[in-house]
Amino acid sequence: MLTSIFSNFIDIWNLHKSFLSALTSLLETTASMNPPDARAALPNLSPLLLAHFPYLSLYTPFITSFSSTVTSLTELVTPSNAIRFNPHYNVKFANFLAAQEADPRCGKLKLRDWLLTIVQRCPRYLLLLKDLITHTEKEDPEHAQLTEVHALVSKSEFSLIFKGC
Repeated sequence: MLTSIFSNFIDIWNLHKSFLSALTSLLETTASMNPPDARAALPNLSPLLLAHFPYLSLYTPFITSFSSTVTSLTELVTPSNAIRFNPHYNVKFANFLAAQEADPRCGKLKLRDWLLTIVQRCPRYLLLLKDLITHTEKEDPEHAQLTEVHALVSKSEFSLIFKGC
């Protein structure tokens, strides 16, 4: 049952680990090319986005199974009571989860809330792309490339789940 909660979480984590590493490298390279007292030139993000965003399709299984994920999580942490027997209750997991969720670093968010942030990430990328396009001059070649990235992401499987983004 734990596997159903975290399904392809490792794939998503690896995608973002790679994305963060590439973004950090791009920003460090850009910063090193500019004198400390000069206004930093903004790097072109579109090549980086085009290299990583096609893999946002890794989110599709996680997003489509989210309701069953929440159900599985609830089953694991909800003990049986006089009205309903729960054979899936796992006291060790429930206690572990309660202890982790009590940690101040969680910001009062529960595992369910953190899992929801994964589902919300892809629509946020679409909104970020819209903002980047809006704030990039139309004459700038980056505008056309960002528009291409937005079109690619908009046509991906996960965005069909979030019609209207």
